[in-house]
Amino acid sequence: MMLKTCCERGNSMRHYRGFSPRVMMQALEKNYTTIRSSSQSIPEGVQTAQTQGEKKEMDIRVEDICPASSQSIPEGVQIAQTQGEKKEMDIRVEDICPGRLQLIPNTDGKEPVDFCKFMESSSKQQVIGFFRQVIHQVEVRRRILDFHLKLKNDVSKGFVINIFYGDEYGGPEDLSNGRTCISCCVDAPLYPFGDVLAGECVLKEFSDQSYVQCCLDAKARSGFIVTPLRHVDRMSELDDEEMYYLWWVGVRALRNEGFSMFKSMILNHGCYRNVSHLHLKIWVDPQLHAAAREKWSEAKKMLWRRLEDLANLLYERRRGGL
Repeated sequence: MMLKTCCERGNSMRHYRGFSPRVMMQALEKNYTTIRSSSQSIPEGVQTAQTQGEKKEMDIRVEDICPASSQSIPEGVQIAQTQGEKKEMDIRVEDICPGRLQLIPNTDGKEPVDFCKFMESSSKQQVIGFFRQVIHQVEVRRRILDFHLKLKNDVSKGFVINIFYGDEYGGPEDLSNGRTCISCCVDAPLYPFGDVLAGECVLKEFSDQSYVQCCLDAKARSGFIVTPLRHVDRMSELDDEEMYYLWWVGVRALRNEGFSMFKSMILNHGCYRNVSHLHLKIWVDPQLHAAAREKWSEAKKMLWRRLEDLANLLYERRRGGL
């Protein structure tokens, strides 16, 4: 698989430094309004909800659990609604604790479904529209750019998305100094010591399309990592195909590996990241993951043991201040 290099990543968030928050926010809101009112035509043969009876997209209800952030949004961030998106979601806001926002799917009176069933029972446009609404609520409505997104199943609500924000973290390493992005370059070493390359962790059976790749976790943790092939910093920068496959490939990996459930899906933004390349982390129960590994090929098991050894060595070096 050929992956794009860091030099092809396009505009990064650092390009927006120096602009005042007011100017950047006005630019984004103008861009969003323009997109909503666009008169783009629908290609011949494409069905729309108004003309072909396509079922309505899932709305989401929002529980605001702390005051809105005053962060600004960089110019050019894509907040576009996709063709076929129907209406703004209804919103319920509750202040429960500082630094937390909860988004809940509105099922229109139907029984809630867990996230994997939502992905499998919804059309591509419904999934894209849903996550565009999430972006709009977080980045546009509440102007939150630095956040930890955590998606979990919920017994009574189907699934919920929690947004944690307001803390200060160092953020990812700046790649402008020539450092290689391990999500872009298959030949990039995963550790400053050891001989495991990034491309060795790619699970090709789940990376057979042109938008995202699915990998083993480099630190040998119980789960998968899904990243766009194109270097992007934020979910709002994804095009529609990348948006859909980011989540669909994660669900596909869970199903094919025999996991009936997952613990959480994590998508960090801004200073909450430790890697600049957008990546979706999907965590499963360690015992279930260990049982699934018993069915792996010997080569895959050997790679996992190498990752465990490198991760343990890194931990020991950091603990010892090396």
